[in-house]
Amino acid sequence: MSMVIEQADINEHQQLLPCSPYAKISKLSTDQVTLAVQVNYFNCGGMAISICIWHAVADGSALATFVKSWAAITRDPNNVLDEVIYDCTTLFPPQDLSSFSLHNFVKEEVLSEIVTKRFLFDGSKVAALRDEVGNGPSLVRPTRFIAVSSLILSAMMTVTRENEAGHQISAAAIAVDLRRRLKPPVPEQSIGNIFQVAIANWPEIESSALNYNSLAGKLDESIRKMNDEYIRKFHAGGGYFNFIKRAREEVMKGSNMVVFSFSSWCKFPFYEADFGWGKPIRLSPALQLNRVAIFLDTADGEGIEAWISLSKEDMVMFEQHPGIFTYASFSPSI
Repeated sequence: MSMVIEQADINEHQQLLPCSPYAKISKLSTDQVTLAVQVNYFNCGGMAISICIWHAVADGSALATFVKSWAAITRDPNNVLDEVIYDCTTLFPPQDLSSFSLHNFVKEEVLSEIVTKRFLFDGSKVAALRDEVGNGPSLVRPTRFIAVSSLILSAMMTVTRENEAGHQISAAAIAVDLRRRLKPPVPEQSIGNIFQVAIANWPEIESSALNYNSLAGKLDESIRKMNDEYIRKFHAGGGYFNFIKRAREEVMKGSNMVVFSFSSWCKFPFYEADFGWGKPIRLSPALQLNRVAIFLDTADGEGIEAWISLSKEDMVMFEQHPGIFTYASFSPSI
């Protein structure tokens, strides 16, 4: 088990999964598996619980709440849980999901060329980075997420400027949890797909002039736009789902826009899931999507662990970027 944890090899992690995260769904039926769990036992006595959930049904927050609640019931079947399921269909009406599959956003010929690596930004480095990123007029005190995201974006703009024959990162897609942004807030115990992608973009001609602070300002502006009024208006009549459909079509036909995407699992209660053997010592994703970063909390809650997936060519240059080299550890021990 220590080998699996220390190497942080996502290909090994995928062997622990109960199913392929890229499986293509031909059509929905009553036999459709929306949640699959596999318990893996190691000769050393360790254990890894791996979970796959259909993203059309639940987001990361819902999955974390489900796992935490499941663990609590396992420890004590008499545990009474408040509002494990909360009805959100008035705001997020049911949609025809027959065409919704992660497979639709993945080009198989690209998947084999992607590598995923774990980058550790420990608490002290994140604090220093927040000071550097906040040194400017666009944003004074960035969050941990925005500070690290701005650094990654800046590095990726340099990488794509070299590798994309003139095209470079000109947009960022950020998965935003909507629960606390609605009025009244939706309970964290809500089981559903209650998130939205915020888009921050800028003209390519301005890219070379963007620094950490200006990138942070654009990210912050796109996230702050997600208020109650905007969310309700955008989701009315299934508007967001139609937006996702159009985005899928653009991806598959090959859009000229070069986008980098972020998904933060920070503050989700995965590490609070105690099935009776103590809390987990390691959480990791097992998903590879090109130019995507998934953020997790470090054990102390101060730093960020970023799992970043890039093409082999992009990854070589990304690791060598001065900012990444300064603030990140490439092979963090535990």
